[in-house]
Order: sequence, then structure tokens, then C-alpha cells
Amino acid sequence: MTVRRLIERAQEVGPERLNTSGGTVVALSWCHPDRAPNQDALLVLDLEERGMVLAVADGMGGHSEGEVAAELALTCLADCVEAAAAEERGLRAGILDGFDRAQREVSALQTDAGTTLVAASVHAGRVRTVHAGDSMALLCGGRGKVKHRTLDHSPTGYALEAGLLAEEDALTHADRHVILSAIGHPDLRTDLGPRLALAARDTLLLATDGLTDNLPTEEVVALARRGAPEQAALALAQRARATMRSGPGGIGKRDDLTLLLLRPGSGGAADRA
Repeated sequence: MTVRRLIERAQEVGPERLNTSGGTVVALSWCHPDRAPNQDALLVLDLEERGMVLAVADGMGGHSEGEVAAELALTCLADCVEAAAAEERGLRAGILDGFDRAQREVSALQTDAGTTLVAASVHAGRVRTVHAGDSMALLCGGRGKVKHRTLDHSPTGYALEAGLLAEEDALTHADRHVILSAIGHPDLRTDLGPRLALAARDTLLLATDGLTDNLPTEEVVALARRGAPEQAALALAQRARATMRSGPGGIGKRDDLTLLLLRPGSGGAADRA
């Protein structure tokens, strides 16, 4: 079994095109406009005939603690997925094991560090998400239909879901930085999404809140599905960065920004994605 594994924690990444068993993946991670280090990290784990896992993490904590937590969580996730694949237990089991191990190991750092974590398994023309925190997974169709979006574990996320808050208000809400679940924190909530068909013209996007706190979902979908995948990823990042720099009175929230964008290829044999 050939394993192509990429874990990136760097000040600036991409947009970088990766040709994988699940299609074309573009990776991008840009540091906060005003400070370093970049506390986001990303994972592309391609197990070829056994499927692929994509993930992004947004670390939180003091100087360097957040980036350590984010990379540690992705390393735990990758190790557990590889182990489950070797034991033929499927991607879902490996991802759930990875979230559990990440929770233990990040908590064992005994600092204030924590990290969001969103992962997507891709195999046999199917996709499934698992997440904790407010980093997002979004699946949209070729005509712009939102087929799935993860629910942010945050006061604004729950208010949006309940219809108590409009998205344009959420983008300027005083509590938009607050999250209620994260790897390394005691009140961890992990959500397992539905198993969805992945059509040839779909776009799968995973992103930290550097994107979602700066652009409404409608604009994210419009940009994500337009043009070649590298162009789409770059357009998303540039538009979010412009919003970050909108100045006093603008909606911008200055932050690290990381995304993985997948345009799928043909599927393989049936699997427990």
C-alpha cells in the first residue's frame, strides 16, 4: 500500500496543487496579516485504493502553543487512519480513533492549548465529515447547491442554525471568536456527518475561520466552484484577505487562513467511508 502523507504547518503554503486518488486537491495556508506564527495546519493523507482523508486544524493558545496543538492533532489523526486502514477497519473508524487520541494528547500538554479539527473521508464516490469546533467542511454541487455544511460549535453557529441570527449579523457579532468545543478542552463535542455521494462536478472545501468569519456562505460557494481549483482557492483566500484589511467599521476579522479544496475524480470500489 502506497501512502502519500502531507502535514503542513508553515507560515505560507500555496496554493499548491496535489494530484490524488480522490481527484485534484489544492492546499493553501496564509498567516495572520499582522503576526506569526501561523497556528493553522492541514493534512492530506492519500491511501490510494483505500481512500483519502483531508483535514484542517486551527490552533489556539499562547505563542506557539496553538500551532503545536494543531500539528499534534493532525499527526494523531494520520497515525490512527493509517493504522485502521492496515487493519481493514475503514476510514471512519480511523478518523474517530484519531479524534480520541488527539483529545488525549493535546490535553496531556497541560497548557491552555487547543485546536479545532475538521476531517473528511473521501472514497468510492462518497464523502463523510467529522468535526469539532468552528473549522468548516462544505460540499456544494456544480450549480451551487449546498449539499452539506458542518455546524460551527459556537454561539453564533447555533444561533444561525436556530434561525435566531442572520449570517450578515454573525459576521460582525461580538462573540464570533467564541467556540464551545475544541480538541484539548474538556467539553469536547464531535459531530459525525452523513455519508454523501460525491459527484464529478462537486467541490469539497475544508477551511478555518479565517475564511468563514470573513465571507458569507453564498460568496464562498460562488468562488469555490468557479474556474480551475487553483484559481478558486486563490480567489477565496484573496477575497477573505481583502475583507480582513477592510479597516475600522468593516466586517473583517484578521486571522490565519487555511483551506483544502477538492475537485473529485472517478471513484473506486465500495468502502466504509
